[in-house]
Amino acid sequence: MTTLLPLFLPAAPKAAGFYVRKVPPVIQAQRPLFAFCANVILNVMKRFLCLLFLLATAASAGAYPYAHTEYISKLGPERFLAQKVLNQGTLTYCVFTAPDQKQTSVTQEELALMLQSALREWTYGIALRIEKTGRAEEFADILAILKKPLNLQQLPACDLTRHPRLSVLYPDVPARGQKADISLLFAPDYCAYLNGTVNSAFFYDYNQAPPFICLTDGYANSVRAPEDTAHFPLPAQNDPAANAQDQTLLADAPQQFARIAQGNYTLLEQETFWRLNRLFEYDGHTFFDIIIHEVGHAFGLGDEYKTQRPKRYASIHPGQGLMQNGYRPLSCDETDGLITLLDRFRGKARTFESFCPGRHLIVNGTEYAPTLNLPAQQLGKQLRAAVRNAR
Repeated sequence: MTTLLPLFLPAAPKAAGFYVRKVPPVIQAQRPLFAFCANVILNVMKRFLCLLFLLATAASAGAYPYAHTEYISKLGPERFLAQKVLNQGTLTYCVFTAPDQKQTSVTQEELALMLQSALREWTYGIALRIEKTGRAEEFADILAILKKPLNLQQLPACDLTRHPRLSVLYPDVPARGQKADISLLFAPDYCAYLNGTVNSAFFYDYNQAPPFICLTDGYANSVRAPEDTAHFPLPAQNDPAANAQDQTLLADAPQQFARIAQGNYTLLEQETFWRLNRLFEYDGHTFFDIIIHEVGHAFGLGDEYKTQRPKRYASIHPGQGLMQNGYRPLSCDETDGLITLLDRFRGKARTFESFCPGRHLIVNGTEYAPTLNLPAQQLGKQLRAAVRNAR
């Protein structure tokens, strides 16, 4: 930075000496005052140029942390769960299971339990991650939002009036129901109709329907304990003690999900819960993997895949957690993302260090990459100082 300044500003002593020799003698008596004023102006200009350089170069590499979805700008915050968590003490949800899926490997009750657990993890679970890093005081306002009592209310039937194709596929299903904050439709044929392929997806504003997840089949059910845990594939093949613990965990699967769905769980219970889900991923994703990823969209976050990432709304680097890779739990990236979503929806300015090691500052919802050849800690201090001086 200092090597750039001489290109624009001469050094203060040379500038003062050059001009003083050209003024009349009566003015020379006021030379100390001129020198003082010149130094003040020069210092102000230097600080101003430093600030402009830091902010301009950093802004050129800025991006939203962890991909705020572009649908926020299109639809407004009121359709997203992050806004509803701010304003409501209750989140409503519903689960629809297509008639031809009644005898599959997952029940409507199990899907409801997974959806409840996903909603808890995106709120209470993120709060636990913040506290784990020792930053509870820094984010006391966020913790107050995420840990407040949140009632999850299941509605008896989903409103399907904006899904006319469902009436064609399943004519005996009544369309009338209640509009929920988020709906889960387990209907593979309908998902294929909407997507053109048999994929699960989240829909923000399809045919003016309330936001919904369209869920297909073919995933593992991590709520239901395996019938025979003795032959269940386990990761610790050469560790009998670890295998015995995992078999006990598998047998306790329904209770593990019920514990998370109720909220107020511990960090150890959270880690155990994610280990349980991981055990079922030996042959692909679980239903819960898909549901909690799609719930991330419902809160207002976009995908963070390594390819096809929207330029404006993607973070600087692909993420580390489940919005980038469905086999992973919630991570530091989702923590950054949810904090900035909540701040964005309530109009709060905030500058903080990313929760991801090796990342840098997030300033008012925008992530800044390193732009100078400086150690990360030194760069963070300079950017913080620049933002502080700009206020």
